[in-house]
Amino acid sequence: MEVISVDSALVYRDMDIGTAKPNAEERAVCPHHLIDVVTPEESYSAARFRADAIRLMGEIVARGNIPLLAGGTMLYFKALRDGLSDLPAADPELRRALDDEAAGRGWPALHAELAR
Repeated sequence: MEVISVDSALVYRDMDIGTAKPNAEERAVCPHHLIDVVTPEESYSAARFRADAIRLMGEIVARGNIPLLAGGTMLYFKALRDGLSDLPAADPELRRALDDEAAGRGWPALHAELAR
């Protein structure tokens, strides 16, 4: 058996407090995956989780082991089970422009504009 974490907080390195991250002794019992994958400054999406989990499940089964999905958020589990809609990639320039506009006008003004 090999554990695949389905917890959105456990992927982040150095976020050990308040996340119930398995300790070294617990991790020594069997391999654990998708823990300490990225820094807190990096983004890790449900889409990336899904791709990583599918890849890991195949690798684990190929080794003759059983993948055990454990803990975490239903968003990640549902993304794995049901897939995700194809959406365009995030546009950093648009994000910056919206942040700048919100800094000047305030988020409530932008929300009101969306509500129209």
